[in-house]
Amino acid sequence: MQAAEKFPGRHLYLGASELGAAVGVNPWRTPLEVYQEKVGAAPPVDLSENEAVRFGNLLEDVVADEFARRQNLKVQRQAAEFVHPRLPWLKGHIDRRIVGRKAGLECKTAGVQMGKAFGEPGSDEVPAHYLIQCMGYLAITGWDEWHLAVLIGGQDFRMYRIPRDEGLIATLEARAMEFWGRVQDINPPDPTTLADTKLLWPRDYGQAIQATEKVESYVRDLLSIKDRLRLAEDQATDLEREIKGFMGDHAILLGADGKPLATWKNNKASMTFDAKRFAEAYPEMAQQFTFEVPGPRVFLPKKVKA
Repeated sequence: MQAAEKFPGRHLYLGASELGAAVGVNPWRTPLEVYQEKVGAAPPVDLSENEAVRFGNLLEDVVADEFARRQNLKVQRQAAEFVHPRLPWLKGHIDRRIVGRKAGLECKTAGVQMGKAFGEPGSDEVPAHYLIQCMGYLAITGWDEWHLAVLIGGQDFRMYRIPRDEGLIATLEARAMEFWGRVQDINPPDPTTLADTKLLWPRDYGQAIQATEKVESYVRDLLSIKDRLRLAEDQATDLEREIKGFMGDHAILLGADGKPLATWKNNKASMTFDAKRFAEAYPEMAQQFTFEVPGPRVFLPKKVKA
């Protein structure tokens, strides 16, 4: 099944759950990645096989029911899609509505490491992209508050309350409008990661461009940093060689207190495929499954005079 069939119409709107990425505060997605999905330059992200997402979906009912039990409230699913009253391209599906209140509930699961990003239970101290997601739901629904319940590490249940913040909502709406304007005008956001630069400019066209003074200084600084890193890597290699030379075939290095200082153990054996031997044994079959792919762009800064 093609991505467009699995995610019909996703490129036609911005979801509240995508707001954090669109405004640049999602740790896993950049604005450019969301932009490329919306303009059709990349398929929507398919998380159906992602383990964290799968178990998050399976545990959504558990989290919602536990929140309702602890708060002595009733929550219900909302099948309808909520649409922003003034920005029809900003939409969202919410996890639960709290019955009898103008409030909603977002259900999350998190690993122990991610759990460290959450603050005091009962506060609004949640990861920024979750805060923006909930504020986006408040903007879309017009409700007064959002609650976020999270199960951390399978046994640490916490609840947070996020009140409506008109100032933050206005800022988010403005940022969302700016992002969506780029989508409509086919004007990509600036790259924020090295991976983004590869998405924007996967190929070169063989032409030269004159550097500005600022860019020349960037090249000099980059080379200086790389030289220092190389020296540090050489020093680290020398130290590692000395330590391994002392350990020999021993698996564990102990300190004066008897605690491990380092380990040098064999990993479990793994299977590998020898493409060269296969091609030698079955050349015709290997040829059928051999194809050319474009080489990656290689960035090589050159020494420049100060």
